Amino acid sequence: ELAKVERDLRERTDEVVAAREFLEELRNETAIVQARQRGLIAEVDRLTGYVGELEEANARRIATKEALEHNIDKLLIQVKESLPLTPEKYSFAKRVAAVEALREKAAQAMWVTPELQNEYTDLHLKENDVARANDYFFARIPVTDRYGHRAETWAECLMRGNRSVYYRTLEGNNIGTYENIGSAETPRWGFKENLPEEMQKSIEAEIVSARVPDFEGQVQAIAE
Repeated sequence: ELAKVERDLRERTDEVVAAREFLEELRNETAIVQARQRGLIAEVDRLTGYVGELEEANARRIATKEALEHNIDKLLIQVKESLPLTPEKYSFAKRVAAVEALREKAAQAMWVTPELQNEYTDLHLKENDVARANDYFFARIPVTDRYGHRAETWAECLMRGNRSVYYRTLEGNNIGTYENIGSAETPRWGFKENLPEEMQKSIEAEIVSARVPDFEGQVQAIAE
């Protein structure tokens, strides 16, 4: 009976040792799982923080993009309503096309890039140059002769910023201004003739003083 008890005790002891080893393994696995769980919780918290930051960044992205598009729209209106009679370097059609192209590019962009911002700034600065321009150039303009006939003829023109253009036909029969004959809210550009003689002389004097050095050569080229 003692031998049987001792055998049973050894078996129980082996079972206890095995159970302790299993329990230790289980504890180790539990500790690993808990560590992973804490890591996952920390990662979730971190990603949740990122989501908040991303939402805030996305709101800023949208607001910045909308602000740029609004400014481009304002610039487009400004250009479209500006003086259309200009020398080639300030070509009205090219200026409108450039702003419209930028508007399309901004609409398709996901966010405001430095290139977009720089392009808008360049176009805005060019419009400032137009507003300060005092350039002499030639253009074909419609004028009325002394018989009341309307026809296009070549004229010397002097750009007065984006406000008006002084003009004098090459033979000197027509002198006047091209300016906004509408309102500030609804511009309507047109030619003003039959100005007072004193004003015509003043305009002619300014045009003559602004003539380019090769004036005669350019007039000859036009005549040919």
